Amino acid sequence: MARNIFDVEVYVNEETQWLDNFLKDLEHTNYDKHQYIDEYRSRYQAKLEEFFDSEYGEAFNFDDNHKKNFLLDIYAYASFDDFCSFNAYKKSAGEFNNALNYLSHIPHDFHLELYQNHQELFEDLKFSEIDTKVEELFFELHQEVYNKFEDKIVSLNETLPLFIPDTMEELEFLQELYDDSIINLQNVLKANHISLYEKNEHLLNYLQNEAFGEISAQQVYNENSLIFDEPCNEFFMKKALNALTRLGYEVVVFKDDDAYIFAYANNKEHLKEAFNHLNEAKHYEFDSENSTKDFPTLYKQETNQQPIVRNMKK
Repeated sequence: MARNIFDVEVYVNEETQWLDNFLKDLEHTNYDKHQYIDEYRSRYQAKLEEFFDSEYGEAFNFDDNHKKNFLLDIYAYASFDDFCSFNAYKKSAGEFNNALNYLSHIPHDFHLELYQNHQELFEDLKFSEIDTKVEELFFELHQEVYNKFEDKIVSLNETLPLFIPDTMEELEFLQELYDDSIINLQNVLKANHISLYEKNEHLLNYLQNEAFGEISAQQVYNENSLIFDEPCNEFFMKKALNALTRLGYEVVVFKDDDAYIFAYANNKEHLKEAFNHLNEAKHYEFDSENSTKDFPTLYKQETNQQPIVRNMKK
């Protein structure tokens, strides 16, 4: 089972202290500044925990699992403060090559144990060489992880949304005070769906800029789903697909050679009717590879039909 190596809650709280002053305009309004801070910190912490996940985290994406396991055996005795302080420990240790001894509760002869348990990473060493070689390998791998960590912090600070409003009223209020770049629209889009671009100019601009180019290329199939029926090339389809899935939409794609159209809705059930419409029109072939995962299986199970697969010209 995957596990989180470090407790990062204290670090996240310190890293985000700036929010208290940044959100001062929310004081004496109907919106709770502290709730926004808590929710942002929760998302920030979750991203870091994913990063440090021993099974799947970016931090431990090595070309050799032996290196990963070696590093994890050391980090098992380290706190997050230790993780951030290893280079300081190394400087203090100097020529003695015993920086790992700064960790609390390590076993007796820790370096020797690491050498014996990870023989595949070392040549045959003299006893006097073990401490040096173990620490050299550790700091080489640790620096790689720490560099990734610093990049991750930069990425989170630049891209993690501060606000994820749930209603149009909340969205419009926040837009009066803060830049759109720190507001995530996914919940508002899911809640309001089709009428969004009619109600809010910003959302129209977002969909145009991020996905469609021309909003007029869409038709409302029913109150729950939209069809983009202007044939586009693969590059444009991929761009639109990425934008829609990033916002939490379900998407089905149809193709005819190098021309694509697609439909989208905010859940698979709503998407089914638009899918049926395009599938029965017989102008395009269903592109299961680029469509919402498992949608073909769901369609087959619920309707006892197969998606039509052909290569017809319009």
